[in-house]
Amino acid sequence: MRLPLFPLHVVAFPHLPLPLHVFEPRYRALMRDVMADGSPYGGRFAVSMITGGPEVGESPASVRPIGTMVDVRTADRFDDGRWG
Repeated sequence: MRLPLFPLHVVAFPHLPLPLHVFEPRYRALMRDVMADGSPYGGRFAVSMITGGPEVGESPASVRPIGTMVDVRTADRFDDGRWG
């Protein structure tokens, strides 16, 4: 199964909510794709802990090889394109 990847500096734990504020353009696009009617992703994406890259003060970007599949249960899209 292929899913879009959302690298975060946190770990998503199974069966626990993971509230997100999605504001970066690349992750806004990820949410649009995941939440689109008829999306092949069905409201799902993968979260893996980012271990290197600009977000954590290093380069190049790298993530842990194991992650968690996330089901979007509720999502609000704001007028400016952000998601919550």
